[in-house]
Amino acid sequence: MKNQIIGLDLCYINNKPLYFSDFEKLVGIDRLTPYYKQANYQIHASPKGIFQSLSMVSTVNQQSFYLFGGSNYGLSLPGQLTGISLSQITTSLVLLEPNLDSLVIATTLQKMVDECISTLNEIQEQLTREENENF
Repeated sequence: MKNQIIGLDLCYINNKPLYFSDFEKLVGIDRLTPYYKQANYQIHASPKGIFQSLSMVSTVNQQSFYLFGGSNYGLSLPGQLTGISLSQITTSLVLLEPNLDSLVIATTLQKMVDECISTLNEIQEQLTREENENF
């Protein structure tokens, strides 16, 4: 029982702590790690969080000033990753007992994620256009 993962409070295997990155590698989805890290730079203090903000338009020299306060700009990537993650989790659970209904649900979820990604990109592009018009 010592070597099994049972809940997040027992995240140790062979007396070594497990990290989120270990779970990503275990299930084979570590290709998204750089994007999750980028989306979290502003949340978890780091130099990149100060100088490489998703909340500022790329045409702005980010090293000339710091952004304080909220911004709608830059929500595209975190929104897309949230949609992808929720879809992957839900699809995995739905397909535990595969049947025609679960396959339809999985296909529908993928179409919804595609639409979510497309819509978030459109919003980001609109915000960029508006910002460029104001400069």
